[in-house]
Amino acid sequence: MKSYLYILCGAIALAFAAMLAFSAVGMVNCFDCDLLRYQEAKMAAMTDVDTVILGDSSIGHAIDAREFSRLSGRTTMNLALTGYNYGIGGAYALLTEMLQKKSPPRNVVLAFTPQTYALSFAELEGLPVRGLLQVFRRVPFKAFSLNTRISREAAHILSVELFDRQFLMAGINAYLRGSPPILAGSHGYDYLAPSTDILDIGKVIEKWSANPPPDYDIFFSKVAHLCKVHGLNCLYLHSTLLELVANRNQAFIQALSDRIEGAGLRVPYRWPVAVPSSEIGDTINHIRPSLRRDYTRKFFERLEPLLLPPSS
Repeated sequence: MKSYLYILCGAIALAFAAMLAFSAVGMVNCFDCDLLRYQEAKMAAMTDVDTVILGDSSIGHAIDAREFSRLSGRTTMNLALTGYNYGIGGAYALLTEMLQKKSPPRNVVLAFTPQTYALSFAELEGLPVRGLLQVFRRVPFKAFSLNTRISREAAHILSVELFDRQFLMAGINAYLRGSPPILAGSHGYDYLAPSTDILDIGKVIEKWSANPPPDYDIFFSKVAHLCKVHGLNCLYLHSTLLELVANRNQAFIQALSDRIEGAGLRVPYRWPVAVPSSEIGDTINHIRPSLRRDYTRKFFERLEPLLLPPSS
């Protein structure tokens, strides 16, 4: 009788271990992070890139890397992710991975709309930490080297996702069929396809506290440290934001600029690229898709005097 119990317990333990293993495979394959996998594929193929742009969807939609390369005479790659889902933490993780390459870029532009920092981790239900874990999914221990709060949140997220049926099924599918295809960029647009919707300005009510949440400070410090240690020319820009929202939140933006500069990052312009209502797209920080070339030039004109020359 005991032998049957041992066999039964062993079978249950084996099934449990297999379930966790498949869930882990599903997490590594990242079935719900198409944009991240697209940007990682670009980064893996990166050679002799002079300027890399890291940021959120505001800069992802605003800058055409090919046009910026033409204007600046510097090979440029736009590796923007999204704001609330990744933010500055995702940029830090991508930069960490990028610096493992033999020839890192000379210039690193970090460009986020101020709205990205309007809500705390708690208000976002841990989304930025989940995004950090997604970028670090092959080396998750790196997410536990920041501070106690992030480590605690990361541990909670991992414990939930390991038992999530979606990740289990994604792992099984990856084992049977391989990784899911990457759809971002497949439409000829070097980012997520833009929406043609136009924001109803009359419904915009954004008003933020004069004190940005401190949750993001650790990432400002970590990015500044990487830039210093690796001798990178790192520039922080406030990206696009609807003009009336920027004017309504001047105290927040100035306090955010102080916070970023205090962490050791260079902020050459303390005001965002203000977008008039006639040029706003589907959100308060997206331009209309037809204006991408124009805004690429606007960003180029801001950055040109600050960029190191192309590598010889």
